[in-house]
Amino acid sequence: MESQNNPATDPLLFWFNGGPGCSSLMGAVSEIGPFFLNQDGETFQKNEYSWNKNASIVFIESPAAVGYSYTTNDHFQTDDYLNSLDNYQAIKEFFIEHPSFRNHSLFLTGESYGGIYLPMLAERIIDGQHDYPINLQGVAIGNGIVDWDLERVTIIEYLYGHGFIGDSEWKKHKSCLLNNEVEVKKMVSNNVRTLLYYGDMDTICNFLMGQQFSANLGLPLIEDKKEWLYKSLNGGSKTEYKNLTFLTIRGAGHMAPRNKPAKMLHVIQNFIANTEI
Repeated sequence: MESQNNPATDPLLFWFNGGPGCSSLMGAVSEIGPFFLNQDGETFQKNEYSWNKNASIVFIESPAAVGYSYTTNDHFQTDDYLNSLDNYQAIKEFFIEHPSFRNHSLFLTGESYGGIYLPMLAERIIDGQHDYPINLQGVAIGNGIVDWDLERVTIIEYLYGHGFIGDSEWKKHKSCLLNNEVEVKKMVSNNVRTLLYYGDMDTICNFLMGQQFSANLGLPLIEDKKEWLYKSLNGGSKTEYKNLTFLTIRGAGHMAPRNKPAKMLHVIQNFIANTEI
């Protein structure tokens, strides 16, 4: 999907919808593409907040056999490790078919289980730079599963904080163990700018997970938590670390670009341009 501005020079985004097993067509026709599918399933309406206003976008079906993708292997199997290899190969195959994009600034974007997909894919790209250089500039993950143990803990915190569970349930679950994702540390240590954005109304992939995960990475703190503004109004909160920004999208749920499209276009355009959100 070419940029509406200048596809010859504008950045290139790869989008993954997560799941695992959700078709990225969902992102194309209901979140960030130039046209949204109407309720009748046959007609479209224009999306004035499309992410391809200043960037070209490739929507990747992941893993193979999701959406309209297919495999000729009758005994096909996959997992996160194999999927990262396939996604890396898909990007290289795209450049073979479309060499004019080969040196464009590249950004990996996605949501939900993209919190697993994108860091693993970024690690492939980083490790392969000597043999196959790719101009990876940044990774933006929306409401991503970035730490399974932390996700379980923060669901309880989120539900308790919003009054859905009582003290006994809170005390029963709050002692779970935590861990971190080494791939994200590798991204930021290799100067790949990283954005973790979370709709603050999402329960499962909740902002507390992203907030605590970001803090646990041990990165140098550039700017402590404060509000960010969109059209002079509160857009959410943000915390700046070295090469990583944690951001909440006020009033958005699991699919922030769908819930708050204007805010999210503002966020992604500033992230790509490396200007302040």
